[in-house]
This record gives sequence, structure tokens and C-alpha cells, in this order.
Amino acid sequence: MISLTVDGKKIQIEEGATILEACEKAGSRVPTLCYDKRLLPYGACRLCIVEVEGSRAKFTTSCSTPAEEGMVVNTTSDDIIQRRKTILQLILLNHPLDCLICDKAGECKLQDLVYEYSVVDNPFRSRWQYIEFHIDHVSPFIERNTNRCILCGRCVRICDELTGTCEVSFIRRGIKTDIGTDFNRPLNCEFCGQCISTCPTGALSSKLFKYKARVWELKDTASICSYCSHGCTVIISSMENTVKRIEGDVDIGINEGNLCARGRFGFGYIHSEERLNTPLIKDRDIYRKVSWEEAIDFVVSRLKGIKENYGPDSIAGLASARLTNEELYLFQKFMRVGIGTNNIDHSLGYNGLLKGLKESFGLPSATNSIHEIRKSDVIFLIGTDPTASIPLIKQGINLALKRNNAKLLIANPFDIKLTKQAKVSVVYRPGTEVALLNAIAWVIINKKLMDESFISSSTLGFDDFSKHISKYTPEYAQEITGIDKEAIIELARLYATAKSATILVGSNLIYDDEKLAKQSANLALLTGNIGRENAGVCILLEKNNSQGALDMGVLPNFLPGYQNLTEPVIREKFEKLWGRPLPRNEGMNTELIFSQIEKDKIKALYILGEDVVRSYPGSYKIEELLSKVDLLVIHSLFMTETAKSAHVILPCASFAEKDGTYTSIERRVQLAKRAIEPVGQAKPDWEIISLVSSQLGYEMNYPTPKEIMEEITTAVPIYREISYEKLSPSGIQWPYRTKSNAQTEYLYADGFGENKAKFIPVEFEKLSELEKQNIEYPFILIPYNLFLHSGTLSTYVKELNDVAGESFILLNHKEADKLELEEEAEVIVRSRYNQIKTRLKLSWDVPLGVVLIPIHYKDGSQALLPPFYSEPKHRLCPVRIDKYEK
Repeated sequence: MISLTVDGKKIQIEEGATILEACEKAGSRVPTLCYDKRLLPYGACRLCIVEVEGSRAKFTTSCSTPAEEGMVVNTTSDDIIQRRKTILQLILLNHPLDCLICDKAGECKLQDLVYEYSVVDNPFRSRWQYIEFHIDHVSPFIERNTNRCILCGRCVRICDELTGTCEVSFIRRGIKTDIGTDFNRPLNCEFCGQCISTCPTGALSSKLFKYKARVWELKDTASICSYCSHGCTVIISSMENTVKRIEGDVDIGINEGNLCARGRFGFGYIHSEERLNTPLIKDRDIYRKVSWEEAIDFVVSRLKGIKENYGPDSIAGLASARLTNEELYLFQKFMRVGIGTNNIDHSLGYNGLLKGLKESFGLPSATNSIHEIRKSDVIFLIGTDPTASIPLIKQGINLALKRNNAKLLIANPFDIKLTKQAKVSVVYRPGTEVALLNAIAWVIINKKLMDESFISSSTLGFDDFSKHISKYTPEYAQEITGIDKEAIIELARLYATAKSATILVGSNLIYDDEKLAKQSANLALLTGNIGRENAGVCILLEKNNSQGALDMGVLPNFLPGYQNLTEPVIREKFEKLWGRPLPRNEGMNTELIFSQIEKDKIKALYILGEDVVRSYPGSYKIEELLSKVDLLVIHSLFMTETAKSAHVILPCASFAEKDGTYTSIERRVQLAKRAIEPVGQAKPDWEIISLVSSQLGYEMNYPTPKEIMEEITTAVPIYREISYEKLSPSGIQWPYRTKSNAQTEYLYADGFGENKAKFIPVEFEKLSELEKQNIEYPFILIPYNLFLHSGTLSTYVKELNDVAGESFILLNHKEADKLELEEEAEVIVRSRYNQIKTRLKLSWDVPLGVVLIPIHYKDGSQALLPPFYSEPKHRLCPVRIDKYEK
């Protein structure tokens, strides 16, 4: 710590802090325009000038000058005030005075400072010839009016430093300096809107918000983004019960005000004309609107009849991982004690956590915090594209590369945007990840790069693991994966010799996340990259409450908090808490539920918010199976492909219309607050569940979600210290350490509990489905994520669909030439299971013999894959491409 004096007040501050930060701590307000705490110091606008006694310079820019021991700083002398006023007059020389129609009015920093410093005239303007700049009205989402630009450079810097996109830059020189794209084309980037969030004037604005409201008319409510599992805090601005915009706040939440395109611009589904706003019952294949009373009566009477005739295990429940913790907890409780079955599960793709990290380490979760990625020395991406799946993870990686000189390693079945920034990037043959990681482990062991002390003190099974991988030499792996053996050796060397290394694993791009999770855990154990800061393993989960769905026990084999439902003490605890006996047998998971529907064993299916037809591989088969059940109940925002098969549809509230908590990828439980009332007659899912359960004979009386969370803290040990009062503003990471009154930022710092971590050998098995690749089906299909979409929810947003509204197939240029196909050609893509009609897009990033098709659309990759519940399970399959003949 260093000591200095600011405006007569003595303070202490950490060494390396700037004078501006010292002034803020002292309570002295210093104006800024080019400063953003998310960015490196810049010192462009000069408004933050202060006087430092004894300095050779008359004035010093406080935002870019480090504070020093013994400094005496003055911030408000008459001379400083006059200089700041002059600076503002110069900034206004070429600035249009169109505040009356500028959307930034009310939150424009330039406008506020001009008012504060009483800039009522401008002696320089009479001698100035006004220069008019280009206005970009064409770019999606963002309007650029550089006439209002003050050249603070914040948009350029945030696009470079934070997102790594570098879409805009300074162009031209002198008085004609401007900020724009190359050749002044419209923006063609990730549309994250970070430039809007940092712009202090109206030069950059949201087209979705333009002329919608004045900012002082808005009511701001903090909530949690409804898309990916990063857990971004969003500020929902509403007026007259309508969401007008969504922004971030640099002072609230782990995202520090940063958002992606989906989070910032993807809220249109809330007020979509397609929203369901009244209960519907299917009558002779036609849906009719009914009251809530009639709908609940219908559901309850049909559930009672099926339970009486076929038993409770003829009923199953599936929930979306986009629901709140409270809703997920209530749903599994309803299924277990209201219905009497453990047949409950949620979205596919979480075996990596449950059967991978849990078996290896002890807990099914990411081991470290998201922000630790920024300080890792090596970041290893395996089978994932963070730019598309969790964009803010990509921003953290970019910060690590630029500010920490980290090394990025990538192993993927195709090139991604981050490939250009990687130290080593390899493209493996689809489905060969296991062989690659076994070979990396072989190199680490045989080159003596492992942490022998950690292995002997903290792990079990090393000898068996070492024997198991003895055949996976780099040469052997090269034959399987197609990766040069030297690249495999280099990957192993860079990962193993890092001071701290983080592994990020995909959850839906790869064919088997369970095996990859175990493999990643093995690498972390080999090198000791576990149980310490800035290291560990993280599986990039898709939905905003994927971790919470696991924590809340929406699983067939675990009660909430991963408590064994077959253990007598655990069962007794829950039976006492819930007041009813629990079903004894483990239930069916999603795969078994659908296979039993096919065998006519499951008679009723209760689905909360999940569009299984469009989300799960083999959609054509799922649609057929849903028509077989005697009762299909669904809570839904829209008439989804799944809802079209339902016997009764119950309209539910969106994330903006309810209170509750979500648990992010880093185990952070965060509070979301209702911003608006539900549209029409829609209700929060927890209210609907309570109504159904109570009428079915099991009373659920919760006034608000807060009372549900109080019960969760009793039932779930890792949530014991969590309460709504403690969760604001940035949530709490479980487990909470009561003695030290602190959250757990990274796991296993004190070891692995009573046990040791386990090496789990994983054998490479060639996928039988890929062996069917031949002349007739020459391409391997890989399901693909788009950065503008998350699952299927975002496809109900008009603004996102205007940019990415239809499916396509991505193919290498050379392959297209062989097939005599051109960009945008209409094609038929066929697998052995189904076919779709789509458009062709070309990319050099796609390897030969591979095609990519997005997962989000009805006519996407899921329609071509074999049914997800088939044996063996595959998320890859061979396809062929034929030109569409009209």
C-alpha cells in the first residue's frame, strides 16, 4: 500500500493504482470521457487533468498516471476548472447539437459535463468549418453516427482489448480523423454491443431502442441473462410493462457490464406475437382456449387415471435448464412425492459433469471461477467454440492472451475464430478426441512432465492409468486423429510445463462429453492443475441454469444436492422434510424415457419448457414418439414443435416476468428479480406446479420463491448458507464456508475430502456410425453452434432471425468445387435417417470430408442424426449433399 493526499485528505491505496482511482477512493470527483474501468488507461480526452504538487508538468492526466508514495494531488482549482471547460469547447467544435433527438439524452456523459461546467458558448466555433461524417444505418442492431463521436477511442479499445474482434479502428488523419470499418462498410462482427456500452455519447446506439423511450422514463431491474451458463447480470429497462432494452452495469455482476449479442439484443421473444398467453387444450386436433381451472382439472384428472391404471412409473417428467432453481426443485419434488416416481431428468449433455468430473474429483461442477481464466498461463480448449457457445468466456480468453501473455491451445474438429490467436491449434478427425488426449497423457508421463508429488499425495489409480495409455504413443495417435505427432508432443509440453493451466471442454459439439471430462480430469491430475487458483477444468454448459438443474436434483438417480436416493439416512431426511415416502428405485433418464415410450411403457410425459423435438438428435423420431403417449403436458412460452403434440399447454412466464435464482457455470447462485408482469394469463412455472400438485393431493403452499429457497437451504447442504438477502448484488459461489464467512472461488484447495481424486482410464472406440462413411455418404456431419443463437429460445427473436434466421450447411470451398455447387445454392442433405433442404455456405475453416450444420433450427443437424436414445449413441453421422432440383 502507498499513502498520498488528495484535496487535503490522506488515503492509502494499492501500489500500481492510478491517480484517478486514488481520487475516487478519496471521494473527489474527477470527470472523464475516455476512461472505462474495463479498459487499460488511455489518457485521450484530457478531462481528468489534476495538479500534482512538485510535478514538472502543469497538469497531469489522472486516468493514465500511477499514484506514487507521498503525492499531493489537487483536483478542483480554478485553473483546472477553466482548462476542463476549454477542453469541452474543443470537443464540441465538430459535435452536432442534436440532443433533442439523440437516444443518449439523459445518460450522455458529454451532455452532463457540458451542463456541469456551464459551457454556454464556444469561441472556437465561429472559425471552424463543420465536417460531416458517414452515418451507418445499415448494420444490424447498432447505429453508428460518427458525427457525434468525440474520438475517445473507447469503442476501438473495447473491440480490441476485450472482445478481440478489432472490427473498428481510427481512420484518416488530422481534423478528418474518424472511427470506422475498412472501406466504411457496415458492421459485420459478433454484434456484442460492447461498443454501445462504452460509448459516452450518442455516436453508437442500439437500433432496437431508438425512439422507444427516454431513459428517465424507464424502470431498471437487475436480473440474470436467460441464455448461456456464464451467469451475466442484465439490467432490464421497462416502461408500461414492456421491456424496452437490456444493458449491463459495470458495477454489478461478474460480467462487469459486458454482454453478448444474445444477452443485449435477444429479448424480443418476451413480447413476441407468438407468445402463448392462455391455457390450451387439444380437442380433436384443434386447440381451444380454456381457463386455468379447466386446464388444471384436465391435467390432474388424466394424471390420476394413468397413475391408477398403470402405476406412477408410467409417468415421466422433463425440465428445461432455463428454469429457476426454485422451479426445478419444486418440479422434482412434485414428480417424486406428488406423482411418486423418480422418472425425471433435464436436457441432454451433462454426463460430463455427473459421470466425468464427479467421479474423478468428487463434485459435478467446474473447479474454478470464470475470472481465473484471465490469469491462467495456458488455456486448453477441447471440442468447443466459446465464441459461439459462451461468448464472455471468449472475452476472458482474449484478456488472458493480451494482458497475461497466456498461451492458447486448441483441439477441435474444425477451425474456430480463436484459432488465429492460438499458440498451437490442431484439427482432429471427428470422434477421435479420446485418442488425442490419451496421447497427450502418454507424452506427459514418458517425458517426466507430471507432478509426481501431487500424484502420490492426492490421487488414486495412477499405475493402472499409466499402463492403460501405454499404447497411445504420438505415432499411434497420429494414425487415428490425423494430427502430426510433433503437434501432439508440443500440446503436451506446453500444457504440462505451465505454472497454471485451465482446460475448457465443450458439452454439445463433441460426441461424448463424459469421456472428455474424465480425460480432462486425468490431465489436470497428472500436472497438479487442480485445487489451486487459475487452473482446473470447466465444462462449458449450454443453458443459463444447467448447473442449477443438477444441483436441484432434476435427475433420476440423485436427490437435490447429489444426495443418494437409495441411502436410508438421506431418504429419511427427505421423507421427513416432504412429509411423504419416496419411491425407492432409481428412475429413468431422458434416453430411457423415450425408449420406454417406444415400448409403450411410459403413458404420460410432463415437460417444463423444453422443446425436445428441435433440441434432441433424431427429431423426426421424437415427434413420432410424442404422439404415442396418452398424456403430454407442457409448460411453454410458444407453440413449439414439441407443444404441437401436447394434449394441454400451460403458458408460462419468461425470465423477465418472475423472481428466482440461477446457478452459473462457476457455481454462483444469483438472484433474478421480476421486471414486468407476465403477459396475458401466463404464470411462473413454480405457481403452475403448485396448482397441479395441490389439486392432485399434495399441498404446495409457497407465497413466493423466497420460501422455496428457504426449503432448498434445508434440503441441500451446498446451499445451506444461501439466502435472498446474501445474494445481492453478485451472488454466492457454493459451497459457502461458514467459519471464514466466504464463498468458495475454487474447489479442492484443501484436498478431495475424505477420499483422493481418481485417475479413470478411458478407451478410444471408433464410432460405428462413422464407419458407415463411404462414397454414398462421403461427409461427416458435426452439429454446430451459432453465436447469435442459444438452443432454440433465441430463434423466437425477430431481430436475431433477421441476421441468422435459417439453417444452412457449411462446406469447404474445395468440396463445393468437386460437387459443382456455388455459395447459397439450395441443396438436399441426406443421412441414413432423414433428409433436409437447406442452403450452402462455404468456408475454408471446415476440413475436407466434414460439414457443419447449426443445431438451432427445425431443419438443422438434429433432423439428420440418429435418435439420441439409440445404442450406440452418436452425435455424428455420415451425410451426402445433392443439388436441389426444383
